[in-house]
Amino acid sequence: MNVSAPALLQIAGLHKSFGGVQAVQGLSLQLHAGELLALIGPNGAGKTTSFNMVGGQLVPDAGRVLLAGRDITGVPPRRLARLGVGRTFQIAQTFQSFTVLENVQLALLAQDGLAGLLGRWWRRAARHRPQDALALLVQVGMDEQAARPCSELAYGDVKRVELAIALAGAPCLLLMDEPTAGMAPGERVALMALVRRIARERQMGVLFTEHSMDVVFGQADRVAVLVRGQLLAEGAPQEIQADARVQQAYLGAGFAAADGPGEASGDASLAGPHPSPLPEGEGARPGTATPEPSLPLPTEEKTDAARKWPTAQQSSLPLPSGERAGVRGRPAQGAPHPPPPLPPLPRPCSPSSTCTPGTAPRTSCTACRCTLPPARSWP
Repeated sequence: MNVSAPALLQIAGLHKSFGGVQAVQGLSLQLHAGELLALIGPNGAGKTTSFNMVGGQLVPDAGRVLLAGRDITGVPPRRLARLGVGRTFQIAQTFQSFTVLENVQLALLAQDGLAGLLGRWWRRAARHRPQDALALLVQVGMDEQAARPCSELAYGDVKRVELAIALAGAPCLLLMDEPTAGMAPGERVALMALVRRIARERQMGVLFTEHSMDVVFGQADRVAVLVRGQLLAEGAPQEIQADARVQQAYLGAGFAAADGPGEASGDASLAGPHPSPLPEGEGARPGTATPEPSLPLPTEEKTDAARKWPTAQQSSLPLPSGERAGVRGRPAQGAPHPPPPLPPLPRPCSPSSTCTPGTAPRTSCTACRCTLPPARSWP
């Protein structure tokens, strides 16, 4: 990665609003060839909107997107693919009835401009550039499963096939929307390590969004943090990890306790500010005899049912201020009294008979206009 060379991707002052909601406000970023840039932030921060403006799915209200000095602002995805922009999606999808090799051949067929020219054009996929398709599968480690239908693959392998399909277009810029979503920890690290190696070999820039912090801090060269549509911080993974603003807005205060990027794992969407320790003298302390307030449980009336099914009659539960407690026990310990049996219901009358009128209106007979309960079945 040559940071002194002109940037491969330049994002300058992007703005996008939906009605009165300012989704993205003045976003500016740069990405160099061979570099991995992670775009992170809490849900609703504007990551997907920014991603879709770069990928052509959305047209920005203001600002520009430049690819190798060429203005591609608002260019639709079909044309961007011809200009060298690849894309993978959060939920990977393939042609499941086709083999792994045929899926990549279909991508090569589309890249060569032969898709959709004739009826049933996909039938030619099995004969189109098989060696080139196999070479792409070798790059992503899927060559041994080339003859298997995609419907038989594990999800981690489907993600690798999707990567091979994206590489079939020989992109200089690869956009990856949450590439490891739904994958096991070991699989997601291996996948992004593979992307990093391919990016170095091909001098391909990679812009990706991600919630798994082990992937972000372990594989990205730089990290950009979006909060409420604005760029909060940008820099090396170690700088972002130690940034107090990022910890407060996204990572959580406990994240800085990790010694290095390799220990930063988990989903940051589950992270949050950790509770502060209780002041001295509050809460339970082992080995102390500090008197604690008790929460008495109400005494229940000892009915016949209570004698048959014993419940908690008089108990004390220590509950210090600011703490929560749970009650556990074997089944039926402290269980509520069973409800009394329901009274018998009269049968519905026939039009020629007499009966006692009901109480819940629903249906009435023609003889005495009695009513039937709405939610009961008759014996």
